[in-house]
Amino acid sequence: MSDLQHTLVLKRASTVVLVAIMLVGGAGIASAQEPNCDDIGEMAQRGAALFGEGNFEEAARVLEQAYACEPHDLLLYNIARAHQQAGRCVLSADYFRRYLDTSDTTTRTQAEGYLPEEQECADGYEDAYASAEQALTARDYATAISSLEDALVLSNEPEARVYLGEIMVTAQQCEEAQAYFGNIRNDDDLSQAQVSRINDGMAQAQRCIEADDCDEARGDCEEERISAQLAYEESIESQQTIGLIVMGAGGALLAGAIIHDAISQGTISDYEDAAARGDSAAFNSLRDDVDSAKTVSWVLYSLSVATAATGLIVYLTAGGDNPAEEMDCTDVCWDFGVGSPSGASGVWLGGTF
Repeated sequence: MSDLQHTLVLKRASTVVLVAIMLVGGAGIASAQEPNCDDIGEMAQRGAALFGEGNFEEAARVLEQAYACEPHDLLLYNIARAHQQAGRCVLSADYFRRYLDTSDTTTRTQAEGYLPEEQECADGYEDAYASAEQALTARDYATAISSLEDALVLSNEPEARVYLGEIMVTAQQCEEAQAYFGNIRNDDDLSQAQVSRINDGMAQAQRCIEADDCDEARGDCEEERISAQLAYEESIESQQTIGLIVMGAGGALLAGAIIHDAISQGTISDYEDAAARGDSAAFNSLRDDVDSAKTVSWVLYSLSVATAATGLIVYLTAGGDNPAEEMDCTDVCWDFGVGSPSGASGVWLGGTF
């Protein structure tokens, strides 16, 4: 018999089993009602319809509910088949084993044929999952993510899906993690605890994104602060240079005053000699020259002092308030709702590590 023929036979056998469960449920099982177990036969029929439509995850869920109401052996086989078709070999292997542990022989041959491959797949999943945990312990996030992705290829388990997103957050792949969580948060096979972990992971990813924005803003602020500091230092240097130039001009005026005094000293000496001799003609002739020389000398000395003082003031008051000192780049993160500069720091190892 070819593989295709074998597959068709097994599929037909599964359908027959599903119908058989529906009939058994309708005939006898439905009489043993449990809370929320309205009609086991109807649940089995719905599971069969979902399986036929290719909605294997929902079929498994409905059949598991039926089994919880009435643990019929054949339901274990059909649940295993639904998980098998849904790519959940961990669960399918478990349900095939549980079915083979019963005394039912209706589909034993089929279950024995399926179990080895499903168990091999489940073992591979467990190995990949364990490798991810080991890599995470060593903070080798790339290997942890790769191992979980390998595990999910083997068996699309919700725990591995959630765990993968948590590791992405831990690895600071914040935007990728947020998008990933958004894609899986509405999966039907998630437990409430897993949904809660997804919500926590999305919140953590958002804080991580905000922290990245914060770091970028802090870097921009720091660049602006450094630029402001350099501009401030340049302005100080420029103002001090001007102050020195002005003080130099004051010194030059002082030197000019001294030179003028030296040049005028001869006229002043002649003026004093004429006064001592009583030579009124010479005295009157030199008086205007002496007065003019003294005026020029006083002006030069005054200007030299005023200019030097102005230059000194310009030099000493260079800079003024430093705008860079008023730029606190540690507070810029608050604009992003982080709460503090370290709002999303540290390593978060997820809900199950």
